[in-house]
Amino acid sequence: MENEINRWTAEMKIVNKGNLIAIGDVTLDRVIKIKKVKVLSLKNQNGNELILIELPRQKITKEGKTIWHSVCRTLTSQSRKNLEKAVMDSLKTELAKDLFVNPEIIVHVQAVRNKGNLKAYAKIEYDGIFEISDLRILQGSRGLFVAYPEELTDKGAGNLIYPETSLVRELISHKVLEAYNEKANEN
Repeated sequence: MENEINRWTAEMKIVNKGNLIAIGDVTLDRVIKIKKVKVLSLKNQNGNELILIELPRQKITKEGKTIWHSVCRTLTSQSRKNLEKAVMDSLKTELAKDLFVNPEIIVHVQAVRNKGNLKAYAKIEYDGIFEISDLRILQGSRGLFVAYPEELTDKGAGNLIYPETSLVRELISHKVLEAYNEKANEN
């Protein structure tokens, strides 16, 4: 079964915490999902950096000793190469998300009175082609923040729309809060 070029897909998130570069899920044939696949940066004995893709392991106690046990593995070198390619392609896609042209974002703010932590509603126009309404400017314990439209379900709240990366989230939040502060200073 060496003909598996497009059988692996991956969805990795870059975290950059210590030697952990990224973590995510890898799927085989849209049938088997492998969770918590890690991309690690390690140094070999010569001090050279190595990138390692680690499949999930489970901590078990055997004869009074705690050991880590691999719960899955690829059976051929070609399968391993294809899995690694899917992970690296996902990382390239994830890195490219922050490489975007600075979009034009126009913000409209509508202040509210006597609504507790809710200070205003905002609407943004993204590059003249898309509009997001019902953003909320809320007062939290660490200051003002922007909340995106959400859906309430029996399992809790979940965002209906949100920025794809933290960089875009910061950009939009900065522009919305800047517009809110300008409006507050006018009054």
